[in-house]
Amino acid sequence: MMAALLFCCIVEVQAQAQQQKEIASSTNGWFLLMNEFRFSPKWFLSTEVHLRRADHVVNEWQQILLRPAINYRITPAIDFGVGYTYIRSFPYGEQPLRTIVPENQLWQQLHMRHSIGKVGLMHRYRLEERWIGSIQPDDEGGFMIEGSDYAQRFRYRLFARVPLYNIEEGQKQLFISAWDELFINLERDFMFSNFQQNRIYIGLGYQFSPMVNLQAGYMSQVVRKLNGFQYERNPTINVSLFYNIDLYKK
Repeated sequence: MMAALLFCCIVEVQAQAQQQKEIASSTNGWFLLMNEFRFSPKWFLSTEVHLRRADHVVNEWQQILLRPAINYRITPAIDFGVGYTYIRSFPYGEQPLRTIVPENQLWQQLHMRHSIGKVGLMHRYRLEERWIGSIQPDDEGGFMIEGSDYAQRFRYRLFARVPLYNIEEGQKQLFISAWDELFINLERDFMFSNFQQNRIYIGLGYQFSPMVNLQAGYMSQVVRKLNGFQYERNPTINVSLFYNIDLYKK
């Protein structure tokens, strides 16, 4: 069901975007540090730091994102987490924001893992409650942030990991990683409202140890702006370092 919804939304947004008069593009670079601090076999803290650059990868800031969360391992294949996200969005590109916009989020998510043959699959379902800085005119003819606007969003990500080559009896591994993530705005009664964003990624990864891996690849991002007629279609370099730490004795 989720796969069908994902496919339909991708087709719909591509068709809509082609009909719009204002489609902007920026070549971006996203650099991520992802950590897990495991306190017990069931409980772990996760943190994310995202440094997102725009305009040929390095020339402008796009966003800075910080995301801590507490997670509980329900079964070896299912995790539930609750967390907080702080986002600072900057003016960039052909459709810039009027000023720097902060955003605060609370969210809940469910991870589900399984495999088909040698291919590892992961489904992530996330519900976000968002407080987005409200842009208002100031007394000097510019713009400022005053208060916030509340919004809700649902996200679904399908992730696949395909092993290519094992080293040292599987302790180290070269692999392909690929994923697609769909973002849908929600009404206050949690009914689907409209498409907001889609990201699709493919890249290579290397597992240095059971606790550390590095992934790098290409991501295509399609974003529908709040006004409904402006879109971004951003080719993006994505580099992620995953580093996990066990803080308990097994």
